[in-house]
Amino acid sequence: MSTYKKRVYFILLFALSLLSVFWMLSVDNSFSYDDVTWMTRVSNTSYKDLFHFFPSSVYLDRPIGAIFLKFLYDAFGLDYCRHHIVLVMIHLLNVMLTFFCVSEIFKCKYEDKDICFRGGIVAAGFFGIWSRTHMAVQWDAAIFDLLGTFWCLLAMLFYFFSRRQREYKGQNLCFCLLFFYLSIRTKEMFLVFPILLILYELWEMILEKKLKCLSKVTLTSLLITIIFLGILVYLKLFGGAGITNDITNPYYQTFNPIKWIHTLLKYAILCFDLEKGGWVYSRSLSGAVGLAILLVGLGIAVFRAFHNKFELLFCYLAIGVSIVIVLPMINQVHVLYFPSIFVGLLIAALVCEVKRADGITLTLLCLFFATTGAQSNVNTKDYWIKNAQYEIKAWRDIEDIEAPVKGANIYIRNVDGKEYTPFFYGGGQYVRSYIMMNPYMLKS
Repeated sequence: MSTYKKRVYFILLFALSLLSVFWMLSVDNSFSYDDVTWMTRVSNTSYKDLFHFFPSSVYLDRPIGAIFLKFLYDAFGLDYCRHHIVLVMIHLLNVMLTFFCVSEIFKCKYEDKDICFRGGIVAAGFFGIWSRTHMAVQWDAAIFDLLGTFWCLLAMLFYFFSRRQREYKGQNLCFCLLFFYLSIRTKEMFLVFPILLILYELWEMILEKKLKCLSKVTLTSLLITIIFLGILVYLKLFGGAGITNDITNPYYQTFNPIKWIHTLLKYAILCFDLEKGGWVYSRSLSGAVGLAILLVGLGIAVFRAFHNKFELLFCYLAIGVSIVIVLPMINQVHVLYFPSIFVGLLIAALVCEVKRADGITLTLLCLFFATTGAQSNVNTKDYWIKNAQYEIKAWRDIEDIEAPVKGANIYIRNVDGKEYTPFFYGGGQYVRSYIMMNPYMLKS
């Protein structure tokens, strides 16, 4: 493949990835929902108080993500447009890192660099362009998925460097472990990272027909995961913060494997839903078709494994591993950002087996982008922007409030029925956040 053609693919990949999330940069896309709570929290907390090395609760103990939100707040205040520009930039960096990591994965099997390149483009294309998986990009409160994916992909890239570069092996290992730690302190779902490395190394052993010890970086990261999981289990068993036994609570967790499988099927339907819209699970014909294709593909992958062709089966295992941490939360089926990397890897593994697949690669990129016009994505965008417009109007009302005397109570009238406005969500926390950030509003 010529250098010119590779450049065209890169330009197309990043252009379509940007266009698929471009609406999120609109001035109509304001802070929403948990954004208000997080802006209030970080505006009133120091960096030192936000960080702690080990977890102290089972859920929402994510200091690195909180520190990043505080950085955005300190840098841009409540200018949500600038916040969203940063989020989109991180997404595009994740697209680039996905390309490099997947290309490295395929180097284990293919000596042809063109095949590895196409595989990286297809996987990064699905991840960066498929709109159903981009909830993590459009609002600050989802920074934990977005930023955690960034750290995890960096850890994976340095893992490959440590395995394939003799020089700076120790430094690469240290960087891998550092980024892995940053990922798990951004969101706990990235504790599965060493399991993904184990899958890769098992596939490597099968291809080489040679039994080897697991690499040092894999064993070390596995030890870190065991330690952190042990802490989380302890907190779960002995009533740490973030525990609930209310089965209707969004944060309720179950360890019933049957319910896990049921939740996994819901995630698959949500990923391929092109008709209903929204970021949470709903029954969908297109989603059911996507699920059926995945199940047929799983059967084919198992059949191929019996004939010593394991790559598709390992892709399915990677998808399952990438999402297993969130499966206990059966009342929240809405986050697909990180696992979509491995759905893209599965599609790329199929493409890599086709000779001269340039036409297929280009077609897939266009098909991925075509889904941005699907009814589900249109409905999602329209709903989100409509809510954001309510938020913006409420903010303007806040700005028009006469400067109160310091310590005064602020009463807002006529907000009944206006759900998820700055006046409603979090008990009026946006009002406090805005006034605290603008001390000139306070009369002495």
